[in-house]
Amino acid sequence: VTGCGASALGDVAIPTLAPRATLRIATPITVATLASCNNGEKVDLTLLGDYASFAMRLGLAAEAKFPIGVLTTIEVAFPNLGLHTPDLATVQQLLEVNTRGTLVDFGIHLRIAHTYIGDLVLTLVHPNGTQIVLRNGEGGANELIDQTYGLGGSPVDGLGALSGTDPLGQWKLMIQDDAGGDEGTLDSITLILRGYLSQVHSLNLGDLLPRLEGDESIPEFR
Repeated sequence: VTGCGASALGDVAIPTLAPRATLRIATPITVATLASCNNGEKVDLTLLGDYASFAMRLGLAAEAKFPIGVLTTIEVAFPNLGLHTPDLATVQQLLEVNTRGTLVDFGIHLRIAHTYIGDLVLTLVHPNGTQIVLRNGEGGANELIDQTYGLGGSPVDGLGALSGTDPLGQWKLMIQDDAGGDEGTLDSITLILRGYLSQVHSLNLGDLLPRLEGDESIPEFR
């Protein structure tokens, strides 16, 4: 056991297995994790054994990786954005996510007011660079996008590529207006993260140091 695992206990015995046959093993294996593990970290488990026949004996090995922790859903909201989407231009909205772990599923809710939503191509960019087109010119003369894509909403080809990734970092929503005569405003975005997740909290050192009245200097610690 490596990664976030501390130990594994269990024996797997297969009395007979015919050539090309598949067998589901029901024998439990107990895996203990390190106390320092964070939600979403992975355990690497290697099973070792051998296969024996009348003529030979072969060593066998199998590997498995799985996340540990509690499966949870976290919504990261970006309200009141007010990003103008002009004619024949591409704009982007940066989205900083302070949640880390392993994604199992993903959704995004968008609210965009636009005088002709059929002009718009919407592309989501993961921190690792993966790009997923959420919408490409659908909707015609409708004037509002108020919709969830992926988890809890309309299925989107390509969102499955985010499964197993870490959501921590800077996401982007790219809005392309590919026709003239109409414009709009990006009002809000909500990212819906489902997986083995934990929040990353940042601390400002200045908030931890004692303040000396009448003295703006930083105290010295010995």
